Amino acid sequence: DGVLLVRRVLAFGGTPAILEEIWLPGGPFKGLTLDTLASDKGPMYALFESQFGVRMVRVVEKIKAVSADDDAAGLLA
Repeated sequence: DGVLLVRRVLAFGGTPAILEEIWLPGGPFKGLTLDTLASDKGPMYALFESQFGVRMVRVVEKIKAVSADDDAAGLLA
């Protein structure tokens, strides 16, 4: 299976602050769309469980500060 890349901008006080990239295995998340992500206002992991039957038991997160490339700078305004 392929993989899905979800890129989203997190804002604080209406100001874009974080560009988040989430890589997901394609098989379990077949049918995940931008509309589904945009319309759900709850935690993303709850969406994964309720819509796709995937319980998030373990997550590997890597956080780092980097200089923004042109694409990221545009998304973060």
